Amino acid sequence: MIFKLALYITINFSEMANEFTDASFQTDVLGSEKVTVVDFGMNGVAPAK
Repeated sequence: MIFKLALYITINFSEMANEFTDASFQTDVLGSEKVTVVDFGMNGVAPAK
């Protein structure tokens, strides 16, 4: 009998979200030692199709 183990991880990105300005982008994002995911979106605007 073979058992398969699946690990499901849920990450709530809204709790980890930060807003960056033009002044802080270089140091906070590009200069970060951690992996950084950037979403270039705007509130109230639908995604492009």
